[in-house]
Amino acid sequence: MQPHDVEVQAELAEVKHLQQQQLALAVGLPGLQIEQSYGAQGGPGHVVWEAGLVLSRYFVSHPELVRGKRVLELGCGTGVVGITLACLGADVTLTDIAAIVPHTKYNLQCNRQLIQSGHGKAAEAALDWNSPSSSQSLLAKQYDLLVGADLIYAAKDMSPLTDTLQQLRQHSSDCPLTIAHKIRSLPATNQFLAQLRQVGCSLHEAETDGAVCIYISEIVTPQLPVNSAMLVPRGKS
Repeated sequence: MQPHDVEVQAELAEVKHLQQQQLALAVGLPGLQIEQSYGAQGGPGHVVWEAGLVLSRYFVSHPELVRGKRVLELGCGTGVVGITLACLGADVTLTDIAAIVPHTKYNLQCNRQLIQSGHGKAAEAALDWNSPSSSQSLLAKQYDLLVGADLIYAAKDMSPLTDTLQQLRQHSSDCPLTIAHKIRSLPATNQFLAQLRQVGCSLHEAETDGAVCIYISEIVTPQLPVNSAMLVPRGKS
């Protein structure tokens, strides 16, 4: 390698280090290291998106929501959200399609010491919403919280996601769901929220940061209709 090439590599490494520092500062978690890949080398799952930053920052501000909890992250990508939660003391399973998992695993390895210092745990696993049945052992586990950031970009992804959530409900029926969603199209967002409601997710907006909204829901078992004839007026029993 020529001296000029060595200098270029050194400068690129410095730029990378500065980017990671800026990301850690944006999340509010000093020491966080998230590797990103742009262009042809990566793809959407190799980049930290705005919704991921917002959701990570939200939990840093509310660590009591995740400390000691068993968490499943859907569509983890770089792993920024799940790694942040593990650093806050959660036991996190970060999931995405198989092609993304090696990148997630690399970022987990980069943050092992930070996770340990936060008394958390983290592991990566493949979960394809288009064939969730291939991950039955993963879906059959009990979770205390489901999380995800920018889960839906295209309408074609809505049904696979809700199908996966329905399977998760079979084993974690009372598990709340917290998501960060960037509103790119109001009709598409409304359709997304409506489909979530159809699988039993009662949503409410917890926080807004620019175009990103954080929604908190509880995945609940549908209630049976109440028989009015069985109701007894107060004081008449």
